[in-house]
Order: sequence, then structure tokens, then C-alpha cells
Amino acid sequence: QTSLDATTAEPPAQYVFGPPLGSFLDVRGPMDGTSGAGAMPSNRKELVGTYGTYRMDPFYVHHVLAHMDTMLPLHHHENSLAGSKLWDSISDLSSMRNCCQNADAGKTIKNVCSEPSASSIKVRCGSYLKDSVKVESAESMFSVLGVDIVSNNDAGDGSGGGVRHCSAREGSYLNRLRSVCKASDLDVPFLLVINFVLPFGNLLAYHYRPDGTNGGPINTEREAFAPSERLWRRFLVGDKKYRDQRLKFIPRMVEGPWMVKKMVGSAPALIAQKLPTTYHGSLEEGYLEISLDVTAGPAIANTIATTVAGKSDAVTVDLAFLIEGLVDEEELPEQLFALYRLHHVNMKKTLNTEVKWAEEIKERAVLRMPNSDGVEML
Repeated sequence: QTSLDATTAEPPAQYVFGPPLGSFLDVRGPMDGTSGAGAMPSNRKELVGTYGTYRMDPFYVHHVLAHMDTMLPLHHHENSLAGSKLWDSISDLSSMRNCCQNADAGKTIKNVCSEPSASSIKVRCGSYLKDSVKVESAESMFSVLGVDIVSNNDAGDGSGGGVRHCSAREGSYLNRLRSVCKASDLDVPFLLVINFVLPFGNLLAYHYRPDGTNGGPINTEREAFAPSERLWRRFLVGDKKYRDQRLKFIPRMVEGPWMVKKMVGSAPALIAQKLPTTYHGSLEEGYLEISLDVTAGPAIANTIATTVAGKSDAVTVDLAFLIEGLVDEEELPEQLFALYRLHHVNMKKTLNTEVKWAEEIKERAVLRMPNSDGVEML
């Protein structure tokens, strides 16, 4: 079920959806974009292997995501706004001004995120417990919608630590998504939030399930044949002890100084056994926020976070998440449930307080209101 016209008046379904897992082909290759017309500029090679559009039906991109701002948007989101009335109106705002710099072919891709193909990450195969073989992951279950970096002190200089349950805040991405969907008379999709609680604030990544049954976090049809789907359900409804034993994190440095690459590494880790981890929300509440508290973790974790933040404008990094499979056939092969990439994030320019970010969102909302001719500025 697919909508070919993003501007149609009626949604193709009451719930937000995207293509089935494994069917989305818009992955950037070594050629510029998907047209094959010339080699990709060197400054854009970090986009090779990433998706060129949202893994979402175009109708919902136009009617939902066009109204959902994040401090670090998907690289293709800001490109799609370039040249529109909305872009011309809001490009002077702080975070949009940072993203505008990416439009120049000679500039580094920065202050944006992207979604790499999950095949770039190796996971346990079906026979791993016998032969220790790893294979490319199938497509990530969830798709990233954007990333926020929030400072939790009034100065906005990163001197305030983060909080563990950001979705509960009035101006959270979750509550804004609920409002946007309500305005369009759509069901709210299940939202997965991955929250790194850092010394300077919060790093928040937002995801939804493109092929979730009725907009939910689980594809009930896949449960019959996909061990990773059954494993994901167990994680979603399981208790903290089970989740802490199974939540796996894989970092991958795409670009950065040698010292930072060495500190971060690329080895999989059962992250909840290394950092204090809390889980907020539920299947019934329509969201799950996984909060990984670096500030309450070991000193080395804080050192790594501080070092990476200090060099963030020189770093491009992938952050992958999955549930560890421990039983052949029943739980293997593994599959990523979330993956996103951060591109050269300049903390001084992108780090914002919750209050200032809320003000900017209000400014953008005003600019999106119909103009004197009754045409929405999008």
C-alpha cells in the first residue's frame, strides 16, 4: 500500500507507514545521488551507503515530518526544503543556518544525521554459536526521523548534565508528534527514543517502525518466520533485567582523529551492563525511551564522551543497536533495530537549551501557517 502523490487530500491509511523491511532501495552509491550522473563529490562520500529519502510513505513525509523539526535533521530533509518558501523564510534561524552550509558542494557535510544501510554492520548469523560467523544485518527494523542535542542549563554552553526521561517533557518530540498527528487526524506511530544522558546534556535520536502492524512497533506477520522479530517483542514487553542482559550497542567511526577512533573502538557491547540504563514508556503508551546514563557510568565513559564532544566537528560516527541473540534458530540471526549516523556536529552551533529550542520551533510553526493567499508555506 503506497501513496505516489504526497499532496493527495486523503491519507493512504489511518496510521503512518513505510515500505516493508528489505524492499527499500534508495541507498546512495558512489555516484552522485541515484541518477548515476557523475561521481559523488569527495565531501559527500560520507553519504555513500545511506538512504537518500525517508523510509516513509510520501504522504506522511509531507503531512507529518514536514512539521517535525529536529536540531540535527536528516541530510535529505534539509535538501528537500531548499528553495521552498518555508526554507527561504526559516533559513536564518540558528539550526537551519547551520544546515544551509551543507548545500555547497565544497563544504563538509555537517550538523546533520543520516541513516546508513544496516548491511554496513556485522551481526551474529544463524549458526553463530557453532561457528562464530557474522554476517551483514538485514535492514534496521526502525528508521531514524531526526536527532536532538539538548543542553540542560540556561546558558546553553553544555555545562549542565542531561535528564533520563525527556519524552515526559511538555515540548518533547513525542508530544509534538502527537499534536501534529492529531491535527492531521492520524494515529500516532509508536516512537522509539534512544537517549544518551551526557555531561553536557542529552543526545536524543527518534525512530519509527516503517512496517509496524497498524503503526505499531511490531510486525506480527514477520513473527512467524523472523527470530529477530520475536526477540524484539520479548525485549519490548520484558522486564528491566531481561532488557539489560540483551541490549547491545555497536559504535563505528566513519571519520575522525586517530585518538578518538581508538577511544571509541568498534567492539559490540552489552551497553546496559556498562552504563546505568532506564526504560520509559510501553507498548500501551505508544513509545519506548531507552536512557543510557553516561554521567552515572564509569569515569572512562565520561572521559570518552567529553573527548568525542570536544572533537565532534571532526567526527562522523555510526551508532547501532540490537538485541543479542543467544539461542540458535530461535533467536538468530541478529538484526539491528536502530542505526543512525552523526556528521561533523559542531556542538557550539547546534547545542541549544530546551527553552531556546521551543522558541525556535514556535517561530517555524508561525512561518508554516497559511499566507494571505491561503497557501501553506511549505
